[in-house]
Amino acid sequence: MRRLALILVLAFAGALLVAPAADAATPGKFSNCTKLQKRYPHGVAKSRPAAAKQYRLGNYKPTVKPAVYALNKRNLDRDKDGTACEVTRPKTKPTPTAPTAPKPMMIDAPLDIDAIVYDKYQGTTVTYLKARACLFSTEVRTTCSSQLTDAAGTVIPTSSNPGDGLASALALTPGAAYTLVVSTSQPAHWSCSMYNPDGCSWITATQYTYRWTFTYQNVENQIIPQAEVTY
Repeated sequence: MRRLALILVLAFAGALLVAPAADAATPGKFSNCTKLQKRYPHGVAKSRPAAAKQYRLGNYKPTVKPAVYALNKRNLDRDKDGTACEVTRPKTKPTPTAPTAPKPMMIDAPLDIDAIVYDKYQGTTVTYLKARACLFSTEVRTTCSSQLTDAAGTVIPTSSNPGDGLASALALTPGAAYTLVVSTSQPAHWSCSMYNPDGCSWITATQYTYRWTFTYQNVENQIIPQAEVTY
């Protein structure tokens, strides 16, 4: 009988030795946040709304343990926000987005091309390219610049008169392909008119690039009706 009792005592003692540690959910009081966070890495909240509030504030979402919070709130919840030993999430810098490149679009912007021979002026054949993109009345002068290139990308020398959108070049080759690029810009300014209900309006600065690609026909009035425009 004594032997049986001894066996039972030894078995019970062995069971105690291999018994698991106390469950993590067991309420406990901690002397500081370092010890509390060993069991609850992101702190302890008294309720789900309190835990959600911490996440909105930029902290990790704490474990909801009302009993554990009640035992530690006096010493470890100094800001009285319903969470003891909250942990702030690291702030990540937003990834900068590359600026969106302007997309060209086709619009009605006629280009007039005239072949004119100057008999009285050095006997030179001149081609006029009149870009109506620069032909609009405004209180502030619009600045225009032009560049003419052939199919190989070679720049054709031109003389420009930005005021009326007129560019002239030496005689172009009939049947050859060319590209005319006209850049216009206008500074920000006030525009006043008797037809404006407000009297004056502030006009923001504008900048446009027009591109015409055409095959030169060597006629008196060749019109290219549309241009590729980038704002």
